Amino acid sequence: MYHHAVEYFKGRGEAVLWTVEQALGCKWTPELQAAWRRTYNILKEVMVMALKQEQEATAGDTRVLNGAKVMY
Repeated sequence: MYHHAVEYFKGRGEAVLWTVEQALGCKWTPELQAAWRRTYNILKEVMVMALKQEQEATAGDTRVLNGAKVMY
């Protein structure tokens, strides 16, 4: 599951950058793109690290997710 989360955040980063670019239009610059990319990458690293820690802490736990038992 951890590996899938990394891929999830990668794709979402490009979507975030595209959305901000569309919102800013002609104000979007290479410098802003680089700053937004750095910022997103920092947030992504923190989120992935937290997810990995959560999965390690709950390894072997069984929970119910949408009515189905899920082993962590």
